[in-house]
Amino acid sequence: MDDEFNTLIGQANGILDVEDRRKIMCDLETIMQERGPAAIAYWCNNWRITAPYVEGLEAHPSKYDHFDDVWINPEKQT
Repeated sequence: MDDEFNTLIGQANGILDVEDRRKIMCDLETIMQERGPAAIAYWCNNWRITAPYVEGLEAHPSKYDHFDDVWINPEKQT
């Protein structure tokens, strides 16, 4: 447990000003790099555009297509 990290994250959660919050988040990132996980996780939006009748096809960050659970819903076909 990292008391300094927990204190800073609590402070950051209570700050509405973006620039003030950014300063604390930079400190938190430094702590994570020095004594935290091996890598800092990040999230990105993944888009998959299909016809409305294609169901079960999910966007995947590796762009690997999983077709096991994909189907065509005939009720949505026009």
